[in-house]
Amino acid sequence: MFAQSARFAVTSASRMTTRRSYATASTGSSIKGSLVGFLSGITVTGAASYFYLIDETKNANSAVLGDVLDLQSSIKTLEECVKALEEKSK
Repeated sequence: MFAQSARFAVTSASRMTTRRSYATASTGSSIKGSLVGFLSGITVTGAASYFYLIDETKNANSAVLGDVLDLQSSIKTLEECVKALEEKSK
């Protein structure tokens, strides 16, 4: 009885190791899957890069705008000083 059940266990174990529980036939789906994965990766990377560049452009534009406003106020102050000197010299 024990020998028969041991032999059954070995036979069952050997059958389980030689059988595959998944299909191995390649019908081109691996190429499709690779292509879909590649394209989705490019899409996600492109979208992330686009939003990053938009954010950096906004930051750069606001920095330039701040500098232009500072320059404008400096020019206004300089013009007032020049007008005051012109009035004194008359």
